[in-house]
Amino acid sequence: MIQQFFKPSTVQEALALKDKYGTSIAWFGGGTHINHADFCDTYDKVISLEKLGLRTLQKKDNRVSIKACVTFQELADSDKLPNSLRQAAARSCPRTIRNMATIGGDIGAGTFHTQLAPCLIALSSIVTTGDDIEILLEDYLRQNNQSLILEISIPTTGRICGVRSAANQANGPVIVSTAVGMDRSSTGKIENVIVVLKSNNEEITRLTTIENGIHDGAFTDREGIEKAVAECVNPKADILGSAVYKKHIICCAIADCVMDCLEGDPS
Repeated sequence: MIQQFFKPSTVQEALALKDKYGTSIAWFGGGTHINHADFCDTYDKVISLEKLGLRTLQKKDNRVSIKACVTFQELADSDKLPNSLRQAAARSCPRTIRNMATIGGDIGAGTFHTQLAPCLIALSSIVTTGDDIEILLEDYLRQNNQSLILEISIPTTGRICGVRSAANQANGPVIVSTAVGMDRSSTGKIENVIVVLKSNNEEITRLTTIENGIHDGAFTDREGIEKAVAECVNPKADILGSAVYKKHIICCAIADCVMDCLEGDPS
């Protein structure tokens, strides 16, 4: 149970509180994770980010800057963002939660809980932390980094991205979330391919075999992509579905994302 709720007015004050209390205190944005029954970590002290001015979304040069306290609904409604990210935000949870959940909180919750990370990783997103360090989102998650997230930035030009997710019911938990991102050079060559898979309660995975096949032009049809994906994924059965069912959904979702990117620009 939260017993102390700090509301610093500056980033420096927030970082000082974190230095003082260490791992016994948590960052608090929208509160949708820290107050959720499925979130294993418990804290009696939190640092609110409400007064830190972290709720803006704007274009900067060739990137879009998304401050950490921008909500899922604001992401879904913004015409400054790629369609893939808007779709990922809109499909991740019911609107009542989207009005509270923040992009920084989603990333800070870690690889088991995040909903937006597959799309953000596919878009080559960069995280800026409170100590002014810029790091790829994928590396931030892999390191289990707990630094205060100030901003997430994504490129606005050239990057192609497709996303898919599946759930058993409209407001139910997401079973599978996938994203594929790539660049296409002026000569039409495919470069910087990223294929990301997130199954419920499992770590985020990069499918490097599929990435290399796309880059090399080995996959030109849906059937070939599905077959290749089936050979490199082994989802776990749980209450949401059997391993066979999940594998089928994963293969279809990734094939859809890849074909979206190869046939057009769904970003």
